Amino acid sequence: MKKQTKQISIISIIMGLMLISVMLVSGAESECSGQSCTTDLEITIGNTAPTIPYVNTDTITLTGGTTKTVYVIFNASDGNGYLDLDHSTAQVDIYKAGEITRTSSVCTATENSSLVSVFNCTVDMQFYDGDGIWNINASISDDSASKIENKTFEVTVDSLDYVSQDVVSVSGGDWATAVAGTDDNEATATITVTNGGNQDYGTLEITAQNSTGLLSGVITAESFSVDDHTAETTGQVYMVDNTATDVTSVLTLSGHGSDVTEEIFFYVDLDNGLVADTYSSDSNWGISVST
Repeated sequence: MKKQTKQISIISIIMGLMLISVMLVSGAESECSGQSCTTDLEITIGNTAPTIPYVNTDTITLTGGTTKTVYVIFNASDGNGYLDLDHSTAQVDIYKAGEITRTSSVCTATENSSLVSVFNCTVDMQFYDGDGIWNINASISDDSASKIENKTFEVTVDSLDYVSQDVVSVSGGDWATAVAGTDDNEATATITVTNGGNQDYGTLEITAQNSTGLLSGVITAESFSVDDHTAETTGQVYMVDNTATDVTSVLTLSGHGSDVTEEIFFYVDLDNGLVADTYSSDSNWGISVST
């Protein structure tokens, strides 16, 4: 019994010596210099994608017949700091189904803080861009090419009624060859009306007036007619004195776009017995449109 106990003790001592030996070898591999030890530390931080928490612009009122510059402001935030934002990729699109998307020509960072850049983007809208609700898409990428878009904001484009004409009168000289007793005398001058807004006009009306001579006589409004072509002898629409006459069958401003125009040609039938004279309308004619 004592012999067995002694053997166990010897084995325990031997194992203890082996353990010490292993520890000494391990300690030798990471031995410090004197009382000072050093180590290397490395950590990898993943990229944080940017966010666009805020987009703003005012209701858009277009300018008749030309472009309108619109400014859209948005904030871009990046957890890696605003310097991680690729400012050259900042962009705003204003879009609506059935319309041409309008894209910013430039976006300028007007403010920079530790994590946020504020961008002011310039977008050119056209006078014929449709009224109603448009969507805004603000986007930007960071230096790791992580792109973020925010399409949750909207803007209202107001309706724009804007019709213009190139000349304001058809003068006596434009009828220089007209003589009494002849029909379908055509004025050498025309009036071109242009839709410079974003409305579709389904109806065009002209209100004519009688014309009275300086000496005597009257050319009634019913003697005048209009058409959309030159050299017509049939098919023109005849006028009624001081009454809005629908001429949509020959003249229209339907549709809106960059070149919606209509040229009005004027004709007159002259009764026998009218003296050679200058005849002026008793008041201005009127041209009106409606949707």
